[in-house]
Amino acid sequence: MIQTTLHSNLNKLIKQHDGLTITKLAQETNIPQPTLHHLIAGNTLKPRTRVLTQLAAFFNVTLAQLCGEEPLANLLPTTIKAHWNIHTVPLIRWQDILNAPFSLADFPELIINHAVGEHSFAVQIDFDTLAPTFPENSILVFDATKPLKDKEYGLVFLADEQKIVLDKIFIDDANAFIRQNLSTNHQQLTQLTTQDKVLGILIEVRLQFG
Repeated sequence: MIQTTLHSNLNKLIKQHDGLTITKLAQETNIPQPTLHHLIAGNTLKPRTRVLTQLAAFFNVTLAQLCGEEPLANLLPTTIKAHWNIHTVPLIRWQDILNAPFSLADFPELIINHAVGEHSFAVQIDFDTLAPTFPENSILVFDATKPLKDKEYGLVFLADEQKIVLDKIFIDDANAFIRQNLSTNHQQLTQLTTQDKVLGILIEVRLQFG
């Protein structure tokens, strides 16, 4: 049904535009806020073509893509990014982490509100073992070029253990250590070697509720 697909696509597009509120969307499109609320909630059975056309133009998609007759493209045009000063990173799955670097052509595109280094990325956590620090479904954004700093969270591949660890990194002179939670009451610091690889430094966390 068109209202179901439209509701889903609108929510996806709004989520991609980090910081876009209904108030802001109403101002940019000249669509009344109550109308937008009904569309986003999927409560409008016969949306007006004029309203859909304005929304499609704002999000730079076709009317067919907005209504679900054609798939939404993953990539935002570079002209739109430049005009709105938009920065994006690929949104990957945890199991894809070791396949870096990532291409925007291969993964959904997540909009962020600041510039990041090349090959930066975001990961959606689809398990609960990192809770409560990072609850299930949270989205973590990593800068792949940010220098190491003491007590920042880093995503590290430990070569000897062949595993990925996300936790605080500690710097002591020229040495770097990452904290590991081995059990509920047991932590250890593992010194990073030249064989280990820091995949990114955590720069943003988005919590998803519901």
